[in-house]
Amino acid sequence: MPLRSRLPLIVCLVTAFSGAVLQPAQAKTKHLWSTVNICDSPKYADSVGVAARMPGDGTARQMYMRFYVQFREDKQWKYVKEGGRSPWIKAGSAKYTWSQRGYTFGFDPPAAGTKFILRGLVKFEWRSKGGKVVKKTHRITSSGHETKGADPAGYSAAQCTLEGPAPPPGQPPYQDPNAPPQG
Repeated sequence: MPLRSRLPLIVCLVTAFSGAVLQPAQAKTKHLWSTVNICDSPKYADSVGVAARMPGDGTARQMYMRFYVQFREDKQWKYVKEGGRSPWIKAGSAKYTWSQRGYTFGFDPPAAGTKFILRGLVKFEWRSKGGKVVKKTHRITSSGHETKGADPAGYSAAQCTLEGPAPPPGQPPYQDPNAPPQG
C-alpha cells in the first residue's frame, strides 16, 4: 500500500486521538476558577464572599485552597493586609472530578463618601500524602460561575464595590489624609 493512501487514515487517527487527549485537559480547566459570590448583600452587609472550584486529578492527593481579597488603588491591585487572607482550607481528595469551597471576608462599614473596589484571588495546591506540594496555581475572580452559598442566589462577579453612605448635604466627600495630593 503506498504511503499516499495511508496518509488520510493517519490524519484521521491522529485527529481522533488528539481530540480524546485534549478533552480531559479542557475539562480540568473548566473546573479551575474563582468568583465573588457575595458582595455587600443585605444578609452579608460589608462582606465579600469568594468561592472557587478546583479539579481533581484522579490520584490520592489532597487539594487545598487559600482565599485572598485585593483592593484597587492607583490602578494597581494590592492585598488587604489585615484580615484579607484565609487559612489553607482542605478541599478534599483529588480522586473526585472537582471540589468547591468558599470564604467570606467581613469589613468595617466604609466611611461616608468612600468606596472600595475589591476582588478575590485564590491559590490552589495539590499535596502528596506526606503533605508535599506537588502542583500549585492561582486564579483571580471572574464572573459567570454557579456556586453554592451565593447571595443573592446565582450571584457571580469578578469584583465587588463596598460603598459608604452618601456624605451629608453640604459636606465634601471624605478625603483620605494619606492620599497623595491631586493636581
